Amino acid sequence: MTDMINPDNRPMKVQRDEAVTKLEYNFAHGNLEVEEFETRLELAINTTLPQDLARITSDLSPVPVNRDNNSDINLNQGRVRSEELFLGILSGADRKGVWRPARKNRVFVLMGGVDLDFSRAVLPPGITEVEFLCLMGGLDIIVPEGINIEVKGLPIMGGIDKKVSDEHFPGQPTIRIHGIALMGGVDIKYPKKRRRIWKR
Repeated sequence: MTDMINPDNRPMKVQRDEAVTKLEYNFAHGNLEVEEFETRLELAINTTLPQDLARITSDLSPVPVNRDNNSDINLNQGRVRSEELFLGILSGADRKGVWRPARKNRVFVLMGGVDLDFSRAVLPPGITEVEFLCLMGGLDIIVPEGINIEVKGLPIMGGIDKKVSDEHFPGQPTIRIHGIALMGGVDIKYPKKRRRIWKR
């Protein structure tokens, strides 16, 4: 019986850890519902048969091999708000630190400024959208390294300055930024590197 053949000779603990990681990765990216994730996870933890581990993960997406650059990214595995509005009308608004962005974030700036710092944000899996209309004001967007950044906009007597890489990171979240800058400016950049202070 082919189901009983186990060509993987690695220790059971290694195979179990690999299966659990694969389950967690697919759950975080929306490929598994909560009940199905919990059922498979319980089986993965309790089974002593390698073929069970293979069976419960065979239909799931593989975990990206190179994840070193993405280890600091926090994923929102709970509920995600559909929309949030940020206003900078003759004033300023900002969001920074640890926060949970909505799936779609609308930004309206009129002779003011808005700062959105995603560097420590708990991002939802998939696409997080930032749609902006910047009129005679400024919008600063700070994004973490190791995720996908898509920028598309129309500057009219203004500017959209993208200072981030176009490198693609399979399986990682995406921040999609688009809109119009009319006599205003939009900056998309990585967080500043902290300078190390050497103590004697």
